Amino acid sequence: LIDLYEKTGQKDELGEELLFYVFNCHQDDMEYVMRLKKLLTEDEWTAVRSALLLSDSMRWKKCELLSAEKMYEDLLDELVKEGTASSFVTYEKELKEQFPDEARAAFAFLLDKMMRNAASRNSYAETARYLCRLKTHKGGKELAENMAKRWAREYSRRSAMKEELRDAGFDI
Repeated sequence: LIDLYEKTGQKDELGEELLFYVFNCHQDDMEYVMRLKKLLTEDEWTAVRSALLLSDSMRWKKCELLSAEKMYEDLLDELVKEGTASSFVTYEKELKEQFPDEARAAFAFLLDKMMRNAASRNSYAETARYLCRLKTHKGGKELAENMAKRWAREYSRRSAMKEELRDAGFDI
């Protein structure tokens, strides 16, 4: 129906159908959201975007929408609240540019959470790789070194974790 309404120039019907679709169907990508945005005025879009960010249909694409809309503070908050280190890395470049200190702190928080939940050599190695990545942030080198040392103290019985941190180049 969306394509039909678009081809026949039925803007009102197209808008209604797009609204229904983006709010009631799981969104695998941003295609229909962006098509809806093009159809609306800026004020209309702001209201719809706010509602979309709260809807279940956008739960898995919320960060992508925040990034597309350049809502970096909200994106950072969402990543800290619901994200993982891997999801952070997806938006790392833009967050480092916009909010370098906050991005570094958010990444460190996510890494602490990741290490707290780690339970295998693979998860230790993955966390150590992300910790190396933290070094690329402004002020991140010292923070990463301190985190590695703290983890070695806090999780002193995790010998595999210590090995993976040493293998990643941390002096613990």
